[in-house]
Amino acid sequence: SLRREGASVLGAENKWGNFPGVSAGWIISKENFMMNSNAIKFLKLRVGYGVTGNQGALLPYQSLATIGPFYNGTQNSYFGDPNNGVWILPYGPTTNANPLLQWETKYETNIGVDFSLLKDGWLNGSLDLYDRRIKNLLGNYSAQLPSQIFPTIFANAGIMDNKGVELLLNAKLFRGSQFNWNATATFAYNKNEIV
Repeated sequence: SLRREGASVLGAENKWGNFPGVSAGWIISKENFMMNSNAIKFLKLRVGYGVTGNQGALLPYQSLATIGPFYNGTQNSYFGDPNNGVWILPYGPTTNANPLLQWETKYETNIGVDFSLLKDGWLNGSLDLYDRRIKNLLGNYSAQLPSQIFPTIFANAGIMDNKGVELLLNAKLFRGSQFNWNATATFAYNKNEIV
């Protein structure tokens, strides 16, 4: 698959992104050498790779220089002479613009196995190994004063690696005419690292 997505909250040169994905599966239990197995009812190997984009942390116009009113009463301006004037609400920049904002992009590889053991599928589950790398992390970071106007700015910075394994087991502990008892166990290990 290939998705092309656009987001108006991003910088003028970075609004569009291409996000490909590919996956494949092999049902090993349907092969001739596995057809007569009493121990394995179903066995499938999966592998996939995909790229996704994120811009959900951004509000509209954060890539643009915008002007709006200052609502802090201490910044009101006096217009006129000392004896005949009015206080007015001034307008000015409302945020630090960042025209370089771009997609936060996640690259993920996943390898998995789905299985069902014994003829009645008494034990079934899945095992997944994944490796994710997120580039151009979106965040609200400290800005340099000057040249920026406000102390923070939304920007892309950093890379995060996320690796892990997940195991899901389902067991049909008891099957009766009026009562069934199933048990599910999950295991997950995950390691995050800001690169």
